[in-house]
Amino acid sequence: MKKIFLLLLSLQVFSQEKENNDEILFIQDIYLSQCFEELQIIDELNKYPTFENQRFCNLEHTMYLFAYKEEFVRKEAVKRLKEIAKLFYLENKYIVLTHGMDSFYISEKENLNLKDDNGKIYISLGECVIPNSMNEAENVFNDEMKKLFTPKK
Repeated sequence: MKKIFLLLLSLQVFSQEKENNDEILFIQDIYLSQCFEELQIIDELNKYPTFENQRFCNLEHTMYLFAYKEEFVRKEAVKRLKEIAKLFYLENKYIVLTHGMDSFYISEKENLNLKDDNGKIYISLGECVIPNSMNEAENVFNDEMKKLFTPKK
């Protein structure tokens, strides 16, 4: 009987941990893929078959634009990330992109209480190494969020 109780208790703990991880992944996925319907197709990019009819209305897709070497693509990517940051700001959602060792677990811990005093939502882009293009996109977005949420003097 004692063994059965311990087994049931272990399953309950495991189930709870899995639910918590799923919830954190869900939080991260929501904000990475949240499409802002008001963002229109970027005319400069729509001229090229690769980008034709792509709206780049969320963080995830827009960040991939930083992988292109063409300056006009990168310029449009910066503008779009800043637009997305502004839309999150208008929703009063301070999104912070992170990466590095244990960044997922740190984000998980920080996101346990989304109503805490700092009000930030942390999203991990990768554990250790991410491409330079993603790092650049992370910096552009985080800088814009910081600028928007810093009280004006």
